[in-house]
Amino acid sequence: MVGTLSGEMHELGALLAGATAALEGWNVTFLGQDLPPDEFAHAAETVSARVVGISTVNPLAVDGIPGQLESLLEALPSGVSVVLGGPAASALLDRIADSRLYAVESLTDFRTILGELARD
Repeated sequence: MVGTLSGEMHELGALLAGATAALEGWNVTFLGQDLPPDEFAHAAETVSARVVGISTVNPLAVDGIPGQLESLLEALPSGVSVVLGGPAASALLDRIADSRLYAVESLTDFRTILGELARD
């Protein structure tokens, strides 16, 4: 499942991530842009998602994203991982300590993480 959190008004990165995951054999649900964490969590439960991909590129939204990520992680079932992608991903990972949270800098890194998560 891929999309962007509230304040992120783009979807190209999420679309690319979804296409990449599909090519890797994952069933993908595209949620779109600018969604609150509770919508992600509800959708993840509905489709029994194992991974939620979040694209984040808007530096102005970064201040609000950590709280949204924390809310999302709290609301998701314990076995669901969250993969952050985009220019702000690593900075966000440094601000939130959760073993289910990953950051990737490229689609190649995303493919690697998906491969690791598929084996779990």
